[in-house]
Amino acid sequence: MVASDATALCWDAVGGDASALDTLAVTSCDAWLAGPLAVDDLAVGSVGAALLSAAELADARVGRRPFVAL
Repeated sequence: MVASDATALCWDAVGGDASALDTLAVTSCDAWLAGPLAVDDLAVGSVGAALLSAAELADARVGRRPFVAL
């Protein structure tokens, strides 16, 4: 499963490179938090952006980008 639009928006908001979104594997985007707002999408987006940020930091420190999955 590919990263959601919310993930792309969150990643763009922190200045992330759009090509990095291809390295994020999202295994399940099922709705867990019922409600009128898209809280599930926002949760996946924000956590995905945080994981991509951590992967970039690891790449900068050791020269190897880890696999990122959510």
